Amino acid sequence: MKSPTTNRRTFLGAMGVTLVATAARGNRTMARAAAPEKSGELVVFNHEFTWTEDKPFFCWSPFAPGLNRPGLRGVKKGLDEPPYEPFDPGPSVYPDNWLEPNDYWNGTWQFRCQFKSRPSERPGTIQIGIWSEMVDRWKSWKEMTSSRVTFHGRSGTFFGEEGDSPARTWWRLKKDAPVDFSRPRDFTFLGFVMWTSNVKVLHPAQSLKEKGGWNDGREDYFPCVVKATIVAVPAGKTFSGWENYA
Repeated sequence: MKSPTTNRRTFLGAMGVTLVATAARGNRTMARAAAPEKSGELVVFNHEFTWTEDKPFFCWSPFAPGLNRPGLRGVKKGLDEPPYEPFDPGPSVYPDNWLEPNDYWNGTWQFRCQFKSRPSERPGTIQIGIWSEMVDRWKSWKEMTSSRVTFHGRSGTFFGEEGDSPARTWWRLKKDAPVDFSRPRDFTFLGFVMWTSNVKVLHPAQSLKEKGGWNDGREDYFPCVVKATIVAVPAGKTFSGWENYA
C-alpha cells in the first residue's frame, strides 16, 4: 500500500477512515475516526511458511488439506507427485459458496507478501492461483491466476494491486471456462506461483528433463521464508485495510 504524502485528512481518507468534525468553544474543531468494518471479508490465507525448490508451486487443498486428488499423479511426464505442498492452514473457515451471499468473484482480492528471508536480491514476481478439475492433462483443467506482484531484495513486504479481481483482471487458462466460485469444494487447490526476473515460471525440477527454461535460476529464489496473506473482499465493499490483519 502506498503511503499518502499529503495532509492528515487525505491520509485518513486513504485508509478508509471518516473524519467527523464537531464544533466546540474557542472555534476549535475536533474529529473522531470511524473505523471501517470488515464486513464479509474472507481470509483465504494468512500463514508463514518455508518455500523450497522441490515444491515451487506452493499450494494447498482448501477443503481437504494435503489431499492427493485423483488424476494429479503423472499429469506431467516425469512428475512423481503433485507439485504442491501438503499444507494444512488449520480448521476450515471457508464458506461453501463464494458467490452468495458474499460475491468474491466480482469483488477484489487483496494480497500481501512478506519475504522474511531470500537467498539473493534478484527480483521476481509472485501471484495467486486457483486450479480445478485437474483430472486429465492440462488442456482440460480450469486455471486462474491473479496479477503478478513484483518483489526484490533479500527481505521486504510487497502488495498486490488493490483492484485485482478474479472476474475482471485475473488470467484464465480458458477464457470461456473460469473456475466456478459457486463450488469452491471442487477446487483442486489454491496456491502461489513464483516467476523469475526474466519471466520464467519456476516449475518443479523433476517435471522437466532438460535444465534451464522454466527452471532458470532456481537457486536465486529458493529456499525462502514467506508470510503471505490473502483477503477476499465482497463485491460492493471496500477493503478495511491491512492494519486489521497481522
